[in-house]
Amino acid sequence: MDQELNVNDNPEAQKPKKVAKGKSPTPKVANAKPKPKPREKIVKTKSDETTAAVPETQTPHIPEPEVEKMEVHHHPEVEKKGLKEYVLEGLMIFLAVMMGFVAENIRENITENSVAKEMAKNFYNELHADSVKMEAVQQYRLRKEQSGRYFIDYVRDSSLTNLSQAFYPAFTLTFININATIFEPHDGILNQLQNSGSRRYFKSVALQKGVSDLGVSINYIHNRNERELTYISLNMRPFILKHFDFRWYDEFTQFGKLTSAQALDSTEIATLRKPVIKKLNVFDRDEADDIASFYLLMIISTRKSQYKDYQVTVRSLLQTLRTEYPEVVE
Repeated sequence: MDQELNVNDNPEAQKPKKVAKGKSPTPKVANAKPKPKPREKIVKTKSDETTAAVPETQTPHIPEPEVEKMEVHHHPEVEKKGLKEYVLEGLMIFLAVMMGFVAENIRENITENSVAKEMAKNFYNELHADSVKMEAVQQYRLRKEQSGRYFIDYVRDSSLTNLSQAFYPAFTLTFININATIFEPHDGILNQLQNSGSRRYFKSVALQKGVSDLGVSINYIHNRNERELTYISLNMRPFILKHFDFRWYDEFTQFGKLTSAQALDSTEIATLRKPVIKKLNVFDRDEADDIASFYLLMIISTRKSQYKDYQVTVRSLLQTLRTEYPEVVE
């Protein structure tokens, strides 16, 4: 009773206590029993055999993996360079590059000079051989021209039944002997110089001009030879097939042992049987005169023009080669 009165008499005790918003007052229960602690769970890990007590409400502890410490390399401190050092390094690089260019140019010059000397020597030998051959062809053409004049003069007014001893050799040299009077220049080195770009090895302007002039001259010779051979094929060959005595020619060349040129120089004409003009009844003196005269005019023009120009060009080119490369004549 006394306790109840004391409570009622105390005004502070009669006032209701303020409760925070959102919270309900929790009445105090006298003699309340404490809550029991949660049971502990024993967890064993594979890493070791130790046991740890883990509360049921907590997550198990997972050991963190060991991280290997990486070695850290620190950049060394670079000493700052001055303007002079940069200028010196740039100058050294420039000199190194320039020396490389100079060395390469020297090497190329040595190689080109060696190639130029070899080409000049081969070119000189080829031209020299052709010049000797051309001189022989020119001399033989003079001989052919004499035989052609004899043939023309003879068929105009001489006897065609009782032929002179010199008539058939002149007939043979004018109409049959063709190869010895045709000059075919060698142009292997020339084509190599022009087509492969090797002409640049010749630094001399006079030498390069000589090479160009030689190419033009050779083209003229090829064209002129083609014209002569065409005329021979179309006009002279049908004439000799109709009127030339090939039985006498077989004896004259010893049945193929000698060429016509060799036979003209060595065969004893007097020991051969007397030749005849075949199909004499259709032999036309004017036709024979015209065919031989035009051919004679053609070979004289070739000798004095295309062949002569070639000789002048080759002679000048040989002199230039001897001047530029004296070792080619050693």
